[in-house]
Amino acid sequence: GISLGSLIPNLLSSEKDPSNFVSLLELILSYLAAFRTVAGEGANDPWQEMDPMAFTKSLNKALRRGCWGAPAAVWGPTILPIVASLPVAGEKQKKEEEKNAQEGEEKKETKEEKKEQ
Repeated sequence: GISLGSLIPNLLSSEKDPSNFVSLLELILSYLAAFRTVAGEGANDPWQEMDPMAFTKSLNKALRRGCWGAPAAVWGPTILPIVASLPVAGEKQKKEEEKNAQEGEEKKETKEEKKEQ
């Protein structure tokens, strides 16, 4: 099936009606917030379903166009929490490296235990 996460960048880049931007940005913020409140530590990441590069590109396009004339005073307060939820560049790779290092240490400990026996 199609997930909301995969649709959001397309919705954001294709929307041109100024009266819809506030609702669209609130939908995006609610989507991102749902992962934080439901999930907690080690839970689903909204960026697994939504491509952060495509999302950032679509958001950038909308902002460059001034959200097609929607008043910034209305949609502006929603932007900061959305930007704050963007993944940090290289964060996923860093987590994978930490996981691989931890697994390597566990294997090393197992080998040392076998030598002692």
